[in-house]
Amino acid sequence: MSQIEIAEIIEQIKQEIQVNANGQGKASVRAAARLAGVDEKAIRSSLDSAELKPSRLAIILAEHGFHPAELREWKTNGIPDIAIAIILDYYAHEAGRYCTKQARLVCKALDLSENSKARLFKALGQNFDIFVKTEA
Repeated sequence: MSQIEIAEIIEQIKQEIQVNANGQGKASVRAAARLAGVDEKAIRSSLDSAELKPSRLAIILAEHGFHPAELREWKTNGIPDIAIAIILDYYAHEAGRYCTKQARLVCKALDLSENSKARLFKALGQNFDIFVKTEA
């Protein structure tokens, strides 16, 4: 997958990405799944499981300060940019047999290292100029 193909995915999902006046972004579950190269059901399942029997992804999100109840809300309210960076990193490096080449390439293209929790949408904006301004 090339930079051009990643840019095409970004173009296809940009209506599902929002950035408020403070620069905080969020995106739909579908958009996060497209970026990671996984079926959106995989991410939805992890969000649903967070409170009762958390998946590895839900545990990692909790380790980064996200409350399990909060994860379920993301299905309708959107996933925060920092969480998307964590999700991409998970599918790039930590998902075992479910790791995807696309997630690795997106992390590399957006300069999201394994230890970096940089603002995902800032990176997207710098690389692909896709900011969609929303109300504060």
